Amino acid sequence: MSRNQEHYDRSRAALLAGELHIDTPPYDGGSRYGISAVLRPTGELARELERWGEDIAAIAGPGHWLLGAGAVHTTLRALEPHSTRSFDGDERFVDYVAALDEAVSGFPPVELELRGFGPHPGGVVVYGHCGAETLPALRRRYVEALDARAVVHHEAGMVRDLWYCSLVQFAAPVTDVAALLAWGEANRDRFVGTAVYREVDILRWRLRGGRLVTETLHTAKLDG
Repeated sequence: MSRNQEHYDRSRAALLAGELHIDTPPYDGGSRYGISAVLRPTGELARELERWGEDIAAIAGPGHWLLGAGAVHTTLRALEPHSTRSFDGDERFVDYVAALDEAVSGFPPVELELRGFGPHPGGVVVYGHCGAETLPALRRRYVEALDARAVVHHEAGMVRDLWYCSLVQFAAPVTDVAALLAWGEANRDRFVGTAVYREVDILRWRLRGGRLVTETLHTAKLDG
């Protein structure tokens, strides 16, 4: 069984059992929506993912958070909890940046096929399928560069083996779980597009008008 299928089956069972994780707004020190290194789809694919999120939110009901075209992403590494502090002169942030620039040096753009939607207790994702090992390799290079600088980051010791883009985060009760799960089944294998990631951004999150938006702190180019 693939990791995506395992996640889908376990998430469906949890929702059927009544499990629901209702999000709260980001706050300093919170483990959610921390400083992260991410890859973001661009262009028409990003706009299409935003439209899918709007459709999903209409099924889930009012009060949920959308990730728009500039916020839909695949996480490479979560670095630290949510923070609104200034990073000017911050030595730890300097290490985040230097490690990322080292990791992407000479590395080519990364492709991720986005196919299949997965409702889970915290929201809805579209699953990523790696046709090659480039994305795991990039993650390993970044972790190694962080380790070489003795940076103990938020996901130290964790292996990411599930790739996806979150489209909706549940911030209120789901109006009709059965309808959401039926929609998920109908779109379980739907092909959305292939994201070609040419940049990695270090960013932080803010909640604005029911949408999660980003502030880009650093951008590294994948141009190898």
